[in-house]
Amino acid sequence: MLLVPLGSIFATLAVLELGVRLLFPQPLHPTESFLADGWQTAREGAMGHIPNAVGRVKRSEFDVAVKINSLGLREREIPYQRTDEVYRILVLGDSQTFGFGVEAEETYARLLEQRLSAHAPDGKRLRVQTLNAGVIGTGTAHQLYYLQEQGWRFQPDAVVAGFFFNDLIENTQCRLFGLQGDQLIQTARATGGQALIHEAYHRERSHEDVQSVTAPAPIRPARVSWLVRRFHLARLLRDRLSSLIQSRAGKSSADPVTRPAMKLTLKLYEELARQCKEHHAALLVALIPRPEQCADPGLKSLREDYRAAFAALPEQPTRGVGVVDLLQPLRAGGGNSLFFPIDRHLNARGHRATAAAIAEALPAVDPRLTTLERR
Repeated sequence: MLLVPLGSIFATLAVLELGVRLLFPQPLHPTESFLADGWQTAREGAMGHIPNAVGRVKRSEFDVAVKINSLGLREREIPYQRTDEVYRILVLGDSQTFGFGVEAEETYARLLEQRLSAHAPDGKRLRVQTLNAGVIGTGTAHQLYYLQEQGWRFQPDAVVAGFFFNDLIENTQCRLFGLQGDQLIQTARATGGQALIHEAYHRERSHEDVQSVTAPAPIRPARVSWLVRRFHLARLLRDRLSSLIQSRAGKSSADPVTRPAMKLTLKLYEELARQCKEHHAALLVALIPRPEQCADPGLKSLREDYRAAFAALPEQPTRGVGVVDLLQPLRAGGGNSLFFPIDRHLNARGHRATAAAIAEALPAVDPRLTTLERR
């Protein structure tokens, strides 16, 4: 008797799988391809790139190369040591900062280099150099952890931290930091700087999304569930559930579900500002809107919408620390047209508008940049 209902269930699932596979093929997520669990804290959810990985990301809206350097950044080979004639900006963030969908040269991190140049008082050329430390699927907690474990070794003069709405849920889920009362505590064990685990993820090929990775380190099998690896229906359900969870974190600070995430994020930014001050680096937090927020005429400010997460940072950029709200600059630059219509990440135009707004805001947090010459 049990075989009949089981057979019906399997038949229904088979039809649904065939329908999704033919009509709505679901590619594996990038976190299951060229990213690796990293920093010796995979159980806590920290993530990083596979050092020296080379691959492509192809979807219906874009086809871009991905090349990771030996230090795990989507960057050129840049040494930790900074010379005196270089003004170095370390850019932290998630997939919007990483530049999912655009080439490395088109990311707002790299475009800052093209917009900024300066002369030292003695007339010697001071070269601005940016380092893109954006990693897909990370939040403020991952970025703070990376900064203290590896980022400070680059001796940055300034840190730009990109904030996107899903950072809130990433901060609470990753378990890198937590709250003990009002005190921020680190729950992950420090590793002394050599952080990234050389662990690669394989993936399937499909006509919709092709990502291939090669890495010099031994490649171990992906820790992706058997169902997700083989069935498009499982990927669709997984991604829809993830979107539902993240959408709860994107609501205003008045939402009681969001308040714990806001409080943790507030403490993370407090610590980020403290560390920047300790290392004599300016801090600029860049609030990146969603396409829906750009199209919402009732929303006047991202800072106001996420006010509980940024209450510790000054309302106006001051020497040493500031926040740049990108909502109005991106609206003025084209709004929704600055994002891929389907993928919803910033496109090349969006990165240019973001770089321009950040370049305008940086001199307020570091007076050394007031002599910048715009190219």
